[in-house]
Amino acid sequence: MEDLEKNSEGYQDHKIDSKSKGKDHENVWQKRSEDDVAYQRQAQLTWWTLMGGIALGALLTQFDQLLAETRVGNWHFFFYFFATCFVIINSWIQTAWGALVLCWPISVVSSLILFFGNLSCSIAALSITIPGRWMAGMAGVVLFAVLMQLHFKKQQGWITLTQDAIKRANLGIVIYIGLFFLLLVMAALLTIFPSQLLEILFGILTLLFSSLALYWQHLGMQQEKADLHID
Repeated sequence: MEDLEKNSEGYQDHKIDSKSKGKDHENVWQKRSEDDVAYQRQAQLTWWTLMGGIALGALLTQFDQLLAETRVGNWHFFFYFFATCFVIINSWIQTAWGALVLCWPISVVSSLILFFGNLSCSIAALSITIPGRWMAGMAGVVLFAVLMQLHFKKQQGWITLTQDAIKRANLGIVIYIGLFFLLLVMAALLTIFPSQLLEILFGILTLLFSSLALYWQHLGMQQEKADLHID
């Protein structure tokens, strides 16, 4: 009888412990704190890194064709190759930095914008030997970058930034809108009036623009590091 009573008491204790652990387990999943922010930041970055890797892979599939074009005198396609590299790098930096300094929770809208921006980049990466199509693809990249910033602006994603940083962001939107229309014009010209001279000229311009965009991003990050006291 004593053994039965002991076994019964042990069983009851086990049930109490199980219930207690179950409640603790529920409490852990109900907690909302800094971990949520860290998770969403990492999710945004992982989402872009995956798609950025696809864009880079698409670019590398064109390398043999690029070398073949170079052998017949179309060396200027390397301008588009390196400009695409700079755009992929800059886009990753913008996403990583934005996930750190902006109020950027996971949402359907921002995920769609990020997806179609990277899809446009992949299309451009597959078109480095077709400059007109490359321009159209990059116009899509710029357009979705603008839409993302407008989304942040509407959803108070900039509330973590200083007034100077917000001014730079607004100026960046204006510059990118101008660049979007310029890319469309260049795409139309290359389609209507195809010529190697235009391809060379526009290739130099796109390499210059992509380099300046990377430098602009660097300057903005350095200023925001100082403003937000980020090491």
